[in-house]
Amino acid sequence: MLSYKYIGKAVPTEIRNALDILIERFDLEYADTYRFSPLDDPQGMEEFEFISNHGCCGSFEHEVDDSTGRKWMVGCNYGH
Repeated sequence: MLSYKYIGKAVPTEIRNALDILIERFDLEYADTYRFSPLDDPQGMEEFEFISNHGCCGSFEHEVDDSTGRKWMVGCNYGH
């Protein structure tokens, strides 16, 4: 059973903002199915993949660093 560790306030604001910037930069229309996980968290990455596999239409994923240097994977689906 997935616990969805990285949703809402569990995701640092800087990481949520990084995805918003990427969505705008790459002009991803109708973005949804947002997903986030630190790359060093196997359970979080499992949940990230689960969410990714259950989205529809186009899929976008990108690696970003937070202010501490921790690497995160962020993503969404787009283009309905």
